[in-house]
Amino acid sequence: DRVFLEKARDLGNRLLLAFTGRGVPVPYSDINLKTGRGQWLENRVETSQITSVQLEFKTLSHITGNQTYATTVDRVSSYVRQLPKNNGLIEQYLSPYSHRFTGSRIGFGAGGDSYYEYLLKQWLLTGKKEEAFLNDYREAMQGMRSRLLQRSRVGERTLGFVGTLENRQYVSQMDHLVCFLAGTLALGKATGGGGKEDLEVAEEIMAACYEMYKATASGLAAEITFFNQQGGLIIKPADAFSLLRPEAVESLFYLYRITKNPMYQDWGWNIFQAIEKHAKIPTGGYSSLNSVDTSHPSSVRDKMESFFLAETVKYLFLLFETTSSQVTMDRFVFKTEAHPMRIYTT
Repeated sequence: DRVFLEKARDLGNRLLLAFTGRGVPVPYSDINLKTGRGQWLENRVETSQITSVQLEFKTLSHITGNQTYATTVDRVSSYVRQLPKNNGLIEQYLSPYSHRFTGSRIGFGAGGDSYYEYLLKQWLLTGKKEEAFLNDYREAMQGMRSRLLQRSRVGERTLGFVGTLENRQYVSQMDHLVCFLAGTLALGKATGGGGKEDLEVAEEIMAACYEMYKATASGLAAEITFFNQQGGLIIKPADAFSLLRPEAVESLFYLYRITKNPMYQDWGWNIFQAIEKHAKIPTGGYSSLNSVDTSHPSSVRDKMESFFLAETVKYLFLLFETTSSQVTMDRFVFKTEAHPMRIYTT
């Protein structure tokens, strides 16, 4: 429909003002769409924030024929590519003043997550033509396996947890956000972009993510969980809240589509039932929880995040759509907010 195309073009033109005109490779973190004035809210920006609009801008260029959108975000990608990294792994923040990484945190949670996701997906979106993104993805996944991935066991099941580096020291903290990685690894393996061990690693990470749900009183995962190699999980009270995030069910969707193992549907059904039991509001809607410990008083936050409907519920629907005919992976790539983007065929 042309009205949506024109709205997309208008929005893209307004967002371009965050990228252009200052000779600075790091775009503004925030832009006023009315005035065109931009700003950095802090003296740093999350690396994933400036590397997670590439699918959207490239699709806009593909549809409109105007390459300005794609070339603008490609400049940002090229800039980040040439920065020094740790085994292909980025730091969480960039400075808009020094134009370098700042801080000392490396991980696949906030600030890093969708940077890695979009390396693979830009290669897929463009019909597997932009090899530089695939090379960056493969290097980063090798870095993840060598620097951040550790394993523990619960019963007969191997859990693969992906921690962080803080001041070069390993911390066994795993954000729920990191659970996207199981699906991305599985997608990479299924589409020819991954390594020979990637599906096995994806299933181990998925097992760790499901254990984050299974180990709590409510059956819902906390925002952050700490693992140890003896098989224990620790949830600190300040990290025990749940926003009903989508990353675990997103990865269940990919793993079921790729392996056809009904266990992943079973796990998704258990998560859905826990959401229905603890997060559904009688008068309508769903709410984030203050604590996944059901004994916690005033657990309901009276707030439903937009990604719950846009992502969590959508991936649950697709997980149980057993014909796999809705949004096939050979024709579409999901952006980081779960909107399907059609893969280029020309």
